[in-house]
Amino acid sequence: MSPSLLFFFLSGLAYASESEATPKQFKFTENTHIFGADGPWHGVEVSIGDQPTLMIPGRSWESYVITTDYCKATSGSATCEVGAYDPSRYGKTVPELDHVTFFTQNATRGIKTTGTSRMVFDSVTLDGVGTVPDHTLALIENESQMLEYPNGKRYPIMTGCLSLGSLASKSIFWTPDQKLMDVDVGNMIAYYLAGNDVIPSASYGFHYGSALPSSKIPGSLIFGGYDRNRVIGRVDSQGSYIDGSFVLRRLAVNTFEGSAPFEMTGVQIIPGTYKYSTDTGISVRLDACSPYLTLPSDVCKGIASYLPIYHHEGLDLWLWNTSHPGYKLIVESASALTFDFDAGERGKSTTIHLPLMQLNLTLGPPFTGEIPGMEGKEVPYFPCHSSPGHSGAWVLGRPIFQSLFIGANFLTKQLWLAQAPGPKIPSESDIVKIGRYDYDIESSKMKWTDTWNAVWRGLSQDEALIARGLYEPERRPSSSAGTGNGGSGGGGGSQTGSSDSNRSSASTIVGSRFGKFVMLASMLAVVAL
Repeated sequence: MSPSLLFFFLSGLAYASESEATPKQFKFTENTHIFGADGPWHGVEVSIGDQPTLMIPGRSWESYVITTDYCKATSGSATCEVGAYDPSRYGKTVPELDHVTFFTQNATRGIKTTGTSRMVFDSVTLDGVGTVPDHTLALIENESQMLEYPNGKRYPIMTGCLSLGSLASKSIFWTPDQKLMDVDVGNMIAYYLAGNDVIPSASYGFHYGSALPSSKIPGSLIFGGYDRNRVIGRVDSQGSYIDGSFVLRRLAVNTFEGSAPFEMTGVQIIPGTYKYSTDTGISVRLDACSPYLTLPSDVCKGIASYLPIYHHEGLDLWLWNTSHPGYKLIVESASALTFDFDAGERGKSTTIHLPLMQLNLTLGPPFTGEIPGMEGKEVPYFPCHSSPGHSGAWVLGRPIFQSLFIGANFLTKQLWLAQAPGPKIPSESDIVKIGRYDYDIESSKMKWTDTWNAVWRGLSQDEALIARGLYEPERRPSSSAGTGNGGSGGGGGSQTGSSDSNRSSASTIVGSRFGKFVMLASMLAVVAL
């Protein structure tokens, strides 16, 4: 028997016929908590054992959970306000697996994370879906497990990370000498629910949504199906990448309505040579549990050439220059970053548009303690980050999940990517079943730009000129810009603790060179990412 036939035989023993079960919708809105010193973000309340805790859905295999000991050892984790997990109450350990630990880095791949996590097994209850016993949990429990930034500062991990399933029905463990272990623990959520006829298939459909006040979108998580209203345009199958990387071929800036706040629209960002690049693009992972778009510095700088943002080296994040006359116009405009992923199994590429409005995020304490004059305050920031985790992988994190639909059928090894809608969506879900042997899902009839009507706006020609810095002769930030309303540099400048006058100079440089830079980029547009 061929390996593929053997896989379907073993995986499908319990699936001789289609299930009569119906999809189960997690009560996302009812269990949502807004959190984040680098958001705002949605976190969802999940019960581990009988204890509520805050998690973000989106990973495979084991789930990472913050414990009560972590809340005692650190301060600032958003989970501690909702409730943390105490593994001493019900958590089960297996002596044969005492040697097994996980790198805490796996909890958030897009930023350096320190420490290792020990393992327990406990039940996971999802409101509206059901309970999965003996799920594999990696514990975040002591002060060695922290997020680490380029300036050497460490900050606590904000939330746990919930697994949605995996290619196997249970966790797979190996002995120290790499022999497969025969242990009957570690239920995977989607497979367990399907195997017990709670849902029709080991599958899910997920749209994280957005917590931004300017463009709120409630999240959607359905096991055994998906909400068709969260799927727009062509759906691409990326089956071979279900647990791995994608190839990001192109990244561009586009305007969809009104005049463009850039010299040209649709021009590609042109990076240099960097680790993990291929002849056709950048190898990236998708990870909703990572807070940033972790991309090569050349890519972040290319994006910055279009926007009034400046770089904070210590955090390796980009801050919006709110004193720039184009700032408000740009983040309100009908403009977006456009991501083109390599062709999947069906030979067609996937295009995801991420509005700039969703990239106008807020940085608050403790992070703003690193920005002179902004201690204890909030600063608008752009979430491009170029200091990857210990694996060195580039990661597209939570920001893109605001506009990305992702779904999977673990039995048929299919993963689907599609454009997700903006805030203007029907109030009622259009839930569609995913069958056990389904390879395709259907999209809605909605037009993506219609879901952003009256949320973003088309700019007039005069407004576009102001946004480009070509309308007003004096564009130097005011002397108070760095103390109350965010950044005041722009366009690829750096800031590590500079004075207001230095930040003003950075903005002035952008004002004089901005148009020329973009025109040069347009001449290079034939070059792929």
